[in-house]
Amino acid sequence: QHQAMRFLKDDDASPVAVMIRVMQEAARRGELVHDDPRLAAASVMGLVLQPAVFLIYQRLDPPLARYTAGIIGAAERALGLS
Repeated sequence: QHQAMRFLKDDDASPVAVMIRVMQEAARRGELVHDDPRLAAASVMGLVLQPAVFLIYQRLDPPLARYTAGIIGAAERALGLS
């Protein structure tokens, strides 16, 4: 996952850029209590991507969808929404 990051374009359509924009907009609307929208975006993306990596390495049982509620709950807690 880390080797691929250097090959991704840093443009407005990348998943990272989109997530940062979403968090920045949430902060502007007062919906995000996190101090840094970039860190909020990284936190949420990690909560989604790391379970997917664990699936690849057979450290979690498929399908990824079975973990949806746990991932959403963790994201809400990470963003201070619950």
